[in-house]
Amino acid sequence: MTGGDANPDIAAALNAVVAEGHHIIACGINDETNLLKLRAHLDTVASPMEKRWAIGVYGQTGTLAQATTLAGRLNHGHIVSAWYRGTPSLPCELAAAFAAVMASEEDPARPLNTLALNSIGVCESKDKTMRTEQENALYNGVTPIETSPAGTQAQIVRAITTYTKTANGTADESLLDVTTVRTLIYVSRACVDRIALRFPRDKLSDRTPPRVRSELIDVLMRCEELEILERVEENLPKLIVEQAQTATQVGYGATAASAAAVSAKAVGGGGGFWSNWGSKLLGSKAGFGFPFVQGADIEDTGVSAMDMALTAVLWGEDYEGRLQSLLNVLRETGAGELIHPIYGSVPDCVVADFEVAHNEENPDYCTVRMTFKQSVKAAPFFDRDLPTALADEVDFLADLAAWQGFEVFQTALNKIQKAQSRWNAFHATVLMVVGVLYGQVNGIFTGGLNLLNSPRVLVAELKSVFGALANMHNVGKSGLDGWRDMVGGVSKAAATPWQVSRGTEGSVAAVDLIQRAKPEDVAAFTALTATVGACALAEQAADILAVQLNEPTLTPVEISRLLADTRAALQRALAVQRILAMMLADETKADKLAYCLLRLYQTPADSADDVYQRIEAAGLLPQTPYLETAAALTESLRNTAHKLQKQAFAVINMKPPLVQKTVTRDIGLHLLAFEWYGDYSRFGELLRLNPQIRHPNFIEKGTVLNAYAR
Repeated sequence: MTGGDANPDIAAALNAVVAEGHHIIACGINDETNLLKLRAHLDTVASPMEKRWAIGVYGQTGTLAQATTLAGRLNHGHIVSAWYRGTPSLPCELAAAFAAVMASEEDPARPLNTLALNSIGVCESKDKTMRTEQENALYNGVTPIETSPAGTQAQIVRAITTYTKTANGTADESLLDVTTVRTLIYVSRACVDRIALRFPRDKLSDRTPPRVRSELIDVLMRCEELEILERVEENLPKLIVEQAQTATQVGYGATAASAAAVSAKAVGGGGGFWSNWGSKLLGSKAGFGFPFVQGADIEDTGVSAMDMALTAVLWGEDYEGRLQSLLNVLRETGAGELIHPIYGSVPDCVVADFEVAHNEENPDYCTVRMTFKQSVKAAPFFDRDLPTALADEVDFLADLAAWQGFEVFQTALNKIQKAQSRWNAFHATVLMVVGVLYGQVNGIFTGGLNLLNSPRVLVAELKSVFGALANMHNVGKSGLDGWRDMVGGVSKAAATPWQVSRGTEGSVAAVDLIQRAKPEDVAAFTALTATVGACALAEQAADILAVQLNEPTLTPVEISRLLADTRAALQRALAVQRILAMMLADETKADKLAYCLLRLYQTPADSADDVYQRIEAAGLLPQTPYLETAAALTESLRNTAHKLQKQAFAVINMKPPLVQKTVTRDIGLHLLAFEWYGDYSRFGELLRLNPQIRHPNFIEKGTVLNAYAR
């Protein structure tokens, strides 16, 4: 320090305690440079190798803008920014008090809301924060501190971390609440401690993973008893325990079954990588010639074993040791599992040949060219996992589209905010609409949140409504039961904003309050609701299709209907977003365009083509480019529809072929399903394939029924 005009460097202090292990770090210094060093420290101790997780806390007593700006630059799930404007206490005291409160709460899942910060001076009345400011702080990763109602002490409003966005800038709430992070740390630490206690020096064999999994299940069950976790049993299939494939573990065991078990990790972590790969399939054809006959009779005898060529690159001072480990594995005999960079797990592979190449111009460097052959017949790649993988893609794209719809809606909000009366009327409309939507799904909405000052919460509320809608109709539980109700519920939800603003939904008092809401404002909210609803519908459709391989309940016709309903909802969402972009581009035509948008969800509803023709005929098309506003959203909606269609086709193609079978005797459908498939529970499948059946318990001899070949 020079004259006290700079903060000291905390790097030395962090380095001094890095190996000790700690749970909470109260940082008395809150400049960006030092807090970035704290962030790097927390990443280091939380790495997979260290497993010594900790949470950092710092204090802020300045303006809200200063607090949110710094929190946004940190954006870390293990850092808490405690903000109490105008307190006479120092930031270091604020951080220490907050850390003490956190340490005193043994239950990681219990919120810290309303807990008092002892010895922290209360601020003056002029510095007290309003609810809107607190919502703004929470939206931007800052934990607000407020003065208690009695005015005698400081207390926590809601404890959150500074993490609000992913690395690519997408809004993310997964690590927002401190309780979530502390729960993850608590459970992770409990699992690590149990394994260290039960398996201090156990041998690694095929018997080890089941024992480890049993211990982990016990830990998770105990956490559920303590109400730290929930729904453990139904999520146990997602708990995977397997042997790590490292350079020293690739060839473990007494057999040579792992001879081809080579992965990118096995080549040596940061000192090796796959430079290229390829595969080749050769068809086998047998030719039979006959006397006095030109040509030959060609018989297709199948496809030969697949050749898979891989090239690995190893470098570094210790490359020789890693090379020797790899060669030892390659020299083993027998078949094993190959972890291919593209195909993933390929069972029953053998090493056909390999070659090591050195270059005098590149010391401590070599390449290993390897060729593997598959020893099994017709082992399919991407057999059962493709629809599931596509479901994950659809869920990601649909969720992304929902938040991109929120960003377009935010642009409309910025225009509405310019007039206070217009803003108040619109806010009343939104509150009433959300309340009506919750009523449609038998839910309760208190209306206590200022949704427009925290629009991200508004999107979360809408997503909750559609989630409750799916649960209410048991969508996906059996065939398409409840699906039509879900589709109708999404359309009804999109029509609700206009109905509420016109007084056809909601209470009379509310109608009187919101009569001043402008049609273009209602149209913007309609576009958001329709987009979030269509995305929720796509996610439900993807989840239904994902389970069809293991639990087939839908016929190809039903799958096609599900796909058509979802595509129609997504296309309508595309249409409303396009019209909303027109409204944002030309405010002089916004009111007329709003009525065109709203007609898409009225009774009877206009088609998108009809609306587009009406807009063009009325000369309402903007004279300036307008699609850029919703370009990213449009692309996400299109990709969602495309991936969903691809998933539906994959499910249909993987189903057994549809055939016709003749009933050989008078029989009931349950017994018939058992005779044909060995599974009486498939009677429902036969019933859906044959809607002409009137009496499932009395199927006459000679009746021809549609059925799957197997």
